[in-house]
Amino acid sequence: MDLRSKVRDVPDFPRPGIVFKDIMPLLADAEALHQAVDELAEWAEPRKVDVVVGAEARGFILGAAVAYKLGCGFVAARKPGKLPYLTVGAKYALEYGFDALEMHVDALKPGTRVLVHDDLLATGGTARAKIDLVEQLGAEVVGVAFVVELTFLNGRDKLYGHDIHSLIQYESEYRATSGSDPVVASAGEVAQVAHQEQMGELARELGELLELLEARFAPVGVR
Repeated sequence: MDLRSKVRDVPDFPRPGIVFKDIMPLLADAEALHQAVDELAEWAEPRKVDVVVGAEARGFILGAAVAYKLGCGFVAARKPGKLPYLTVGAKYALEYGFDALEMHVDALKPGTRVLVHDDLLATGGTARAKIDLVEQLGAEVVGVAFVVELTFLNGRDKLYGHDIHSLIQYESEYRATSGSDPVVASAGEVAQVAHQEQMGELARELGELLELLEARFAPVGVR
C-alpha cells in the first residue's frame, strides 16, 4: 500500500499558511496501520533498541506500537507540567511557534539504546528536543524514525550525526488560497509565515506587559 494516500492535507492548521499532514486516516485503516508499524520496526530492529521514546500526542500511538513489535519498552516525552515525578526538560522552536518537552529523571538508564520516534519531521525542533532529553540522561540515540518527513524544511540539519528514517517524504508544500487552486509554497515562504506569527506573538506579549506596567506605576489621580 502507498501510505502517502492515507495522509490528509489540512490547510491553514494550526496557523494560516501551514498545511497540516494528518495521519489519522492512516491510523484508522487497519492495513495501513499494520504496514507503518511493521516498516518502522523492521528498520529499527538491527539497531538493537532497548527503549522507544515518543512525544505527545501522536508520537505515543505508533511509538508504543513499535516498542511492542520490537519487544522493548516505551518512554513518554510530555509537555511541561504533565508528568508527576521529577523531570528534565528541553525547549525547542516549531515551524509555527515555540514549545518544550520533559521526561522523568529516571526514565532512562545510562547506556540505554534509544529509538526516537515521532509522526512528523518538519523543522526538526521536536526531534532535537527528544534527543537532548535522552542525552541528558546518559542514554544513546541509535536511530530517529518518522512516518512523514517534510524534506523542504531541512529538519535533518538539526539532527546531524544521527541515523534518520522516514516512511513518507514530501519535497514541497501546498498552501490553500481563497478562491483558487492550492499553490506551491517554498521553504522560504513557510519560514516567513512562521517568523511573522512569532513576531506577532511577541508584540502582543510586549503590549500586555506595557499595559500592566502603566497600570502599576501610574499616579493615583490618573488611574
